[in-house]
Amino acid sequence: MKRLAVLLLSVVALSACEQQRAPDLSETPWRAFRVDFCTEISEHEYWETRDVDKLVLLQSAFYIENTQPTEAIVRSRNHQIFVVIDHELGPSTWQLTLKRDQQYVAMFNTADPTQSYQAQTDPMFYRALNTLLKSHMNESLDIFRKCSLPEA
Repeated sequence: MKRLAVLLLSVVALSACEQQRAPDLSETPWRAFRVDFCTEISEHEYWETRDVDKLVLLQSAFYIENTQPTEAIVRSRNHQIFVVIDHELGPSTWQLTLKRDQQYVAMFNTADPTQSYQAQTDPMFYRALNTLLKSHMNESLDIFRKCSLPEA
């Protein structure tokens, strides 16, 4: 009886882990993208797109691996990145935060912040995003910038 109880608890724990699995944002199709950031001269700038070519360019530069659940939501004071994906359960919006070392990204589901993760990434996404921002706005996202977005 004791073994059965342990087995049932193991199955429940595995099921919970399966439900907490992050979608692979580098593989799941992107529907929309938005970045909010501050600059030295502006408290709030943003750029957004639904253009398929721009989404493909950004997503092709976005690489993640070793995704791990986190207990706390990680946010940046100077930028917010939102990606709307086509998930098997319908569209969902994820907020991303690029870490200053450019080797990690934190992300959470805006509809269910308990789905919060951290993953290894590549600086290429940051570079691709800044290239688009420079070409469309003549501005760039600087994750080292000492400014803060206004509180919502």
